[in-house]
Amino acid sequence: MKNFLKLSSILILATACYNPPPEGQRLYDFHCAACHGQQGEGLKSLYPALAGTDYLAENWDQLSCIIVNGIDGPILVNGREYNQKMYGVEGLSESDIANIINYISRNIMETPRAFVSPGVVSESLKSCNPERD
Repeated sequence: MKNFLKLSSILILATACYNPPPEGQRLYDFHCAACHGQQGEGLKSLYPALAGTDYLAENWDQLSCIIVNGIDGPILVNGREYNQKMYGVEGLSESDIANIINYISRNIMETPRAFVSPGVVSESLKSCNPERD
């Protein structure tokens, strides 16, 4: 019984000390960071940065569509052309997409944007996927 109480105490303490990353960070790390970097710094001349870029600022309202559908063809980011295809991320819920966008806004952009709800994502996705209801 004494060992059980000791083990229980250790497990409770370990659980209390574990602080998992917020969902947006977890999703960003899993789906976006390999190409766009942990801090949104990009990957040399292959994949553009997200942090401090004119492209993200100018296309913020299209970010839901970009996450879901990707981008094919050249884009200009801070005066530099990138032409590496970005594949869309399949299987994300509107809540997942909102979490990623809010994480990017709060942790990568220099000036955070307004909070994005799953409802806003849903409306945005209708404009890029007309068949989506």
